Amino acid sequence: MHESAETTEESFVRGYTGRITIVLALGSLGVSIGRQMLPLVLPSIIDELSITSAKAGMALTVMWAAFAVSQYPAGRFADQWSRTTIIVGGLATMVVGFGLLLVGLTYPLFVVSAGCIGIGAGLYIISTRTMLSDLFVERRGQAFGINTSANMVGGAFASAVSVVILSAGVWEYGFLPVLVVLLSVSFLLHLWSQESYVVTSVTLELASSTKRVFSRSRMRWLVVAYTMYMLTWQGVLSFLPTALRADKGFSPELAAVGFAIPFVVGIVVMPLAGKMSDGIARLPITAGGLLLSAAGLTTIILAPYPLVILFGIMLFALGLLSFPPVMQAFLMDVFPDTNKGGDFGIFRTMYFGIGSLGPTYVGFVSEWFNYLVAFAGLVCCLLAGGAIIFWTHLTKG
Repeated sequence: MHESAETTEESFVRGYTGRITIVLALGSLGVSIGRQMLPLVLPSIIDELSITSAKAGMALTVMWAAFAVSQYPAGRFADQWSRTTIIVGGLATMVVGFGLLLVGLTYPLFVVSAGCIGIGAGLYIISTRTMLSDLFVERRGQAFGINTSANMVGGAFASAVSVVILSAGVWEYGFLPVLVVLLSVSFLLHLWSQESYVVTSVTLELASSTKRVFSRSRMRWLVVAYTMYMLTWQGVLSFLPTALRADKGFSPELAAVGFAIPFVVGIVVMPLAGKMSDGIARLPITAGGLLLSAAGLTTIILAPYPLVILFGIMLFALGLLSFPPVMQAFLMDVFPDTNKGGDFGIFRTMYFGIGSLGPTYVGFVSEWFNYLVAFAGLVCCLLAGGAIIFWTHLTKG
């Protein structure tokens, strides 16, 4: 059912693996544009719906919680059906979610839209990772780095689009290119994929999968560390433009520049970190990345000048965005081939499920204090995550 990398050349630009790499990266680009557009237009949505930051954070938490819950079923179904079936299904679900944002928005509809986007993205991303893992073995870290860097391109593009649509007062129109990209990827994957569409009965076996993945102490500690990363990523990115405007006095345009920096940095650092990890131990890279990002986030909180704050954002992104491709490649190395979709899914369900509380945490703390106080709590998460990974690597626990 799944084409092995043993039967294909591991090329990122030629042949079957090249075509699939490109179309999956294009899909990740579209998903990222849509999801990262939401924090950028969130102040406009808050004003239009007359809601608090806490309620806005709860809606984003719904998106990330739906994303988390869909991880294990997506991986399990991708193992027993086909990767293509789940990827196309995820794209269709996201088309519905982003399409709802183009109609007359109410808060309940915003929550439903966020839920659809989260479920669709969960189906798409977990199946994309397993499909790439099927096709790439020796260059797996670099393959993951290329795909995740496409997310960063999407975030940078979303920042540029937001400046235009917010100045025109038509934030809804920013999601039109997202729909075009997602529909195009569905067509290209249907055209190029060598997998057939498969729909059969599936046994989830949640208990046995959970036991298999977390029976080892090392995996339990790694999911804690990944959760620290995810709480920070979701919490900071969801409110970074709003925090820069509210607590640092940035203009909407300068806040959009600040929001774009992590994605521009990620375009470069993610494939480089993935490629580096193909030749050396992966875990020390991830631990060092979390500690470096803690230094960057501390700079954002304490710096009084815009230029220094922007430097802090760059440092934060440099450390944080070296983490995902390297850690995901490490996990795919240790999960068995017959269950890697489901095992990776249950692992992601755990850290995304808890990590989805990041926006709610920042939203509530900002109501009582401010966004910078909320970010200070996330510095502690990064320090704890880095320490856990270093300890896990040294003890092999």
